[in-house]
Amino acid sequence: MCFRKPDPRAGLFILLLANIGMFLERTGKQGNVLTGVIIVVLILYGCPKIAAGGAGFLLLLYCLQAFVLPASPIAFTALFSVFVNMTRRMLPCLLTGALLVKSAASMSLLPPCERCISLKKSYYGHGCHGSLLSGYSRRDSSH
Repeated sequence: MCFRKPDPRAGLFILLLANIGMFLERTGKQGNVLTGVIIVVLILYGCPKIAAGGAGFLLLLYCLQAFVLPASPIAFTALFSVFVNMTRRMLPCLLTGALLVKSAASMSLLPPCERCISLKKSYYGHGCHGSLLSGYSRRDSSH
């Protein structure tokens, strides 16, 4: 079975959708469905280990939220319920980020940045003179 690598722009779009889904989530079921969709996307793009880890982590968070925290003392529940809930909400974003890091080369993310720099040059009439660290002096090995 041949797996394709996602286009970095598509991966960034999936990450944007995961972030929007995280902020619009009203119930835990919606977040679980979103996480399930991201897990399926991970499997389709050939990252079954990350998908299995995400599914296991989701199951662990669910067990903590459903069984451990209700039976814990009030102080422990107050401390960790927010942490568990927000981690479960952020899981689709974490899994999508793992997909991008695993499958997209960092150099493939640079063309959008180069386009942005070229737009800046055309807008201001000049561009950056030198590298990003042009304000720092380099040591010359010939001296």
